[in-house]
Amino acid sequence: TPELLAVGGDDGGDGAAAVVEIGSSYGDATYLLARAVASAGSPGSRVVALESSREAASECAGRLAHKFAGGAAGGVSVRPPPTRDDGTPVPPPEGAGDVVLEVRVADPLADPAAASAAVGRVPAGGVAAIFVDIGGNREASSVVEVVQWARREFRPRLLVLKSEAMYASACGGFDHKRAVRAEQRIKKGR
Repeated sequence: TPELLAVGGDDGGDGAAAVVEIGSSYGDATYLLARAVASAGSPGSRVVALESSREAASECAGRLAHKFAGGAAGGVSVRPPPTRDDGTPVPPPEGAGDVVLEVRVADPLADPAAASAAVGRVPAGGVAAIFVDIGGNREASSVVEVVQWARREFRPRLLVLKSEAMYASACGGFDHKRAVRAEQRIKKGR
């Protein structure tokens, strides 16, 4: 699960780190990631959620602000993405005391440089993990492009990918019934 993966790795002893989610949609996984990073106890860490749809990003930010209001989830500050006059993102302040969660509109396929700028300054601990879920059903070549961009730009210690196209390529075609049976076996512990 994302929450286990987000906190499962060693931060390399460098303290605060960033977790990047590409394809946050409405924020369900983003919420779990932010909670996991907060519970790992790395003050100043950042969770940056990138979403290509302005509407979905706005909905995601609103939902997360509501879920984390009043510190209910402990130690997560949802911050709106501040921008300069030219529209470029303003990096978060150094030394933030809690986990900073930012939802930003960016598409690494359409504009990789803008997506890199949207992630902004990375804490001293680097990028601990990148979670890629760009629709789950994008063509394999698009998914590979995003993975290559993420690895080149951020050198994450962990990269998690969700893609039906990549699964289909690896398995010789997507078989929904087979996938459901496999998921059921996993749940049963086989």
